[in-house]
Amino acid sequence: MGFQSTAETLLSQDVIGQKVSVAIHPQGSSQPHYIHGRVNQLSLRDVTDNGTRDYEVSLVPGFWFLSQAGTNRIFENKSAVEIVEEVIKSYGAFCPIELKVSKQYLQREYCVQFNESDLAFVQRLLAEDGINYYFTHTETDHTLVLADAPGSFADCPEGTVVIEGRARDVGAEGVFIFDWRRTLRYHPQACEQIDYNQDTPKNYYKQHIPTTSKFSQVPTVNCVQRYGGYNFKDGSNSCHDFEPDYNKLLTAHWMESMESGYNMAEGNSNCTGFRSGARFELQHSIASECDKYLLTRISHQATNSTGGLERYQNRFQCVAASVPVRPSREQVKRQMPGPQMAKVMELCSSASSGDADPQRMIRVQFPWDSDHNSCKLRVLQGYAGSGWGASFVPREGQEVLVDFINGDPDRPIVVGAMYNKDNPGPKYTTTQSGWLTQSGNANELRFDDKGGAEEVYLKAGKDWNYVVANNETGAVSNDQSLTVSNMRSMNVGADETKSVGSNQSLTVGGNQTLSVGQNQSNTIASSKTETIAVNFAETVGVAKELTIGGAYQVTVGAAMNETVAAVKAEEVGASRFLVVGKSMSEDIGKDRSLNVGDTSSHSAKKIQISAEDELTIKVGKASLTMKKDGTIILSGKDLTLNGSGKIGVKASKDVIVKGKKVSLN
Repeated sequence: MGFQSTAETLLSQDVIGQKVSVAIHPQGSSQPHYIHGRVNQLSLRDVTDNGTRDYEVSLVPGFWFLSQAGTNRIFENKSAVEIVEEVIKSYGAFCPIELKVSKQYLQREYCVQFNESDLAFVQRLLAEDGINYYFTHTETDHTLVLADAPGSFADCPEGTVVIEGRARDVGAEGVFIFDWRRTLRYHPQACEQIDYNQDTPKNYYKQHIPTTSKFSQVPTVNCVQRYGGYNFKDGSNSCHDFEPDYNKLLTAHWMESMESGYNMAEGNSNCTGFRSGARFELQHSIASECDKYLLTRISHQATNSTGGLERYQNRFQCVAASVPVRPSREQVKRQMPGPQMAKVMELCSSASSGDADPQRMIRVQFPWDSDHNSCKLRVLQGYAGSGWGASFVPREGQEVLVDFINGDPDRPIVVGAMYNKDNPGPKYTTTQSGWLTQSGNANELRFDDKGGAEEVYLKAGKDWNYVVANNETGAVSNDQSLTVSNMRSMNVGADETKSVGSNQSLTVGGNQTLSVGQNQSNTIASSKTETIAVNFAETVGVAKELTIGGAYQVTVGAAMNETVAAVKAEEVGASRFLVVGKSMSEDIGKDRSLNVGDTSSHSAKKIQISAEDELTIKVGKASLTMKKDGTIILSGKDLTLNGSGKIGVKASKDVIVKGKKVSLN
């Protein structure tokens, strides 16, 4: 806008940002129509002949200043309207706002502004939810109005306007539309949005909305958006679940934004009350053109010279007021230029419950928005299946790398973790690699590839439990050492075979108990030595059999007692020697039988044989019988009594000698 002033110099600090209103007086009315704005540019031109200086200023709505600022930030659990209000109200009086929205808009679980101006961000959110905006003007201010339905728009002061092409040429009094042109444009036949949600991975969410426009011969072309067009349920839902009804509405809004430019009219008029977002009634000689229209774009041209010549006209675009009007979705979401660094702030799964969050999600904080945490983020795993796979969850305070699905700032995912000065890595050498967990007595799996000292190191901070569903096979090429500080238990359900190629040594510090359910067999290829420091007790429930291929020697340092409850049989294949250092006593409860195949010899200083009832010595037909009543019977074929000295025969009664012949010398 140009103007003249007697001031030779106007300072930018006195002009830039100031409110300016332009009054346009309609013909035949004393009530002007205003265009209000703020100055964002001042141009100083030449001094005129009458001593004034020409100036030019550029007027913009306060909304324009949003294009000059931007930030990176996160909004949580707010609708698009709430976010837009928050952003615009931060500009205070520069951009008053009024809501004329008829719908309850979905709260977005997570919404990111990144490398976007505030203006681009706000326009994008409004376009995504199908919300229009326009301005209302007064002499002192202007207001941004958000609108989403036909009832959100007001009528122009002109009401009904007539088309009269000659009115401009003849300077007719009144308001007219001077020319009118309708344009029909082709657009895609349907809009389709396809998206993916990890909470229902078997379903690819799809919404398909066909156009209501009719074309005679056109190819069937659909406008398809994959990933990022859908919105999630609000933050009261613990899962990243889609809202199908709302996303269907968004797809319909997308289709309506394309249909808004399908049947459009444009023209010139001198209607000073025409404003974007206002409606008027058209009176046309062609009946099909007579309708109520909504102004979508307008350009004003006005002059006010010192000579008194005033002229005003505008150029406008409009659509039928009955057609749903949606903003174009050309304002695309800014893609993230690459991965972002972040700090882990929260684990969504408790330490004690593995089922609390099976997706192992976390919340992080980006350095460009330290006031807000992210939504729940999934963590990339090297291996992921249905109830199986890898599970490494970053811990609080850890630095992670966050990437974005399809570059969408609203779809972050953790792809890795890194060390920094505050979080250094394990003190591994350049040849070592592995995993060291975070706990007071950490678990660790470490590999060392140093030449000649290769090692696999596994440490359990507390318990180490493992299960082998079938076989376990191990091979140790050299030595194996196992130290158990407390107890050790092993349970073998069937057989156990152990083979020791050389020596085996077993030391038991306390007691040893061996229990064999059935038989035990020990085979020793050479000698066996068994030393028992104190007592040795052996109990055999039934029989015991001892077979010795060579000699057998038992040495007892003190007494030896042998008790046989039933029969004992002893068989010596060759000679048997029994040496008793002192006395020997035998006590037999019943009979004793001694059978010597050859000679039996007894040698002693004294031999005493005592029998309670009877003693019989028998050799062939000869016998000697002594009874307890004193009777002695000596029987035989020939009896020879030979004495080198005297032979005395003495009886208290008779001595009877009887024979065929008795010889006495």
